[in-house]
Amino acid sequence: MVRFSFFSLYFVLATTFLIAQETKQFSINEYTTKNNIPFVEILFNKNGGTIANENGKLFINKTNLIKYDTLTFICMGYKTKHVQIKDLLLIDTIFLDTTFIKLPEIVVSNEKIKEIIIGNKKKGGCQISGYTGTEYVLKLYAPNNNSGYLQKIGVYVTKKGYPSNPFRLKLYKVDKIGSPGELIETKDILMQASKGDEWVYVDVAEYFIYVNEVGVFASVQWLPEGKDHSKTSGAIQTMESGHILGASLSRKTDRTDLVFRKYLGDKEWKNDVEWFKKIDSNFPIPSIIGIIK
Repeated sequence: MVRFSFFSLYFVLATTFLIAQETKQFSINEYTTKNNIPFVEILFNKNGGTIANENGKLFINKTNLIKYDTLTFICMGYKTKHVQIKDLLLIDTIFLDTTFIKLPEIVVSNEKIKEIIIGNKKKGGCQISGYTGTEYVLKLYAPNNNSGYLQKIGVYVTKKGYPSNPFRLKLYKVDKIGSPGELIETKDILMQASKGDEWVYVDVAEYFIYVNEVGVFASVQWLPEGKDHSKTSGAIQTMESGHILGASLSRKTDRTDLVFRKYLGDKEWKNDVEWFKKIDSNFPIPSIIGIIK
């Protein structure tokens, strides 16, 4: 029994050592302050990707790492950085430089302007969940010749899953064919509910985003659920129990440019309205609203 116990202990220690040797940890920090940057997107040069955790840490298996030539590090408010794998294996910290956000010129007026709510105010009928890194977007446009600057974005988060898990908001311009196009430059916007079954708002007035009948796209991106992500060792796309987005069901629209989704690493957006219409089914419209004035 004693001999077996010593062997068992040796086996466990040896296995733990080998796993530690196979897993490499990186820190992703801001170049100037050296502070950690949470939830940075890491794209693989072939396909797929992962997201660092809330402490700016990335755990990735070396065997998986050497399958790729380059990793790309992306985060709003920072310059995109490409690092070759041969260089990445020699370092433990990746530094990102901040970017300068150029704001448009505006005309200041004392005229009182009424606030208008655009988007989908309904929050019942279904829910939307996603893989880590998945983005779900809704077009926010101002009908009936109403237009104005975007003041706030609201997202309805249900109490299912982990409602307090942070998620990321991105804003996109509309391209020539009505799909999400160029990313609108903002800081990294992270949002978070408390108990769920609630609207969560973020102020975006500082970016002076003008919304008319063409509109803009508001994207919700699923982020890793903190306490589970450190155990994934950099898996490409692990289903996480993050927030669950409220949505309503509809089939009464002729517009096919409203709702799109994209998985982390995808080159193109998938049109959800067109897909659901092909199978003659109701389609989910995420509960995302914008307030303009």
